[in-house]
Parts: sequence; structure tokens; C-alpha cells
Amino acid sequence: MLTLPQRERRQAWVLLAPMLLMMFLLTAWPLARTLWLSFTDAGLIGDGTAPNWVGSDNFIYALTDPDFRAAL
Repeated sequence: MLTLPQRERRQAWVLLAPMLLMMFLLTAWPLARTLWLSFTDAGLIGDGTAPNWVGSDNFIYALTDPDFRAAL
């Protein structure tokens, strides 16, 4: 038999779990998608072609671009 504080704690988790799951999905999916897209040659406007994997080329290009450094 659970004590009253244990029942209250369990009830709190049952009520919080759906919202915590939703918050996780609403933040994890965009973060994972952004991370994946950063390693591809995907454009900002979808032209119907599948993005190609370019690895770290995007980051190398940005860090060696003089315009990027000037913008910082």
C-alpha cells in the first residue's frame, strides 16, 4: 500500500508525463532536423531534389569564408 505522499507523487508524474513528452518532442525534433540539415547541401527553398550529404564541408566553408569572419 502506498502512503499518501507516494500516491501524490505518482499522480503528479502521471499528470506531467504527457506534457513533458510533448515538450521533448517539440524541441528534440526541430533540433535533430536542424543538425541533420547542417551536414547536407539542402537549400532554404525546397526545389524537389533530395539533399546530399556533404559532411563538415558547410562548416569548413563558413569558417574559412572572409565574409563570414567580417560579419562576426
